[in-house]
Amino acid sequence: MEDCLREHSREVSGFHALRTRRAGNRSYIDLHLVMARDISLEQAHQICDRIEVEIQSQLSEASVTIHAEPC
Repeated sequence: MEDCLREHSREVSGFHALRTRRAGNRSYIDLHLVMARDISLEQAHQICDRIEVEIQSQLSEASVTIHAEPC
């Protein structure tokens, strides 16, 4: 997962509040991404969607929720 976030280092300046839990065979991942203030809401949403899909492709039984925050 950290490799995935590093690949987006031009768009994402950091992350925090990473929380994970398991319920049965499913994993739940929740984190906050720090992005530049000048990124539009639409751009931030698209970046979050791409990262969620990439993490889910690596961890097939994961449900990923990302919250975008300005830096």
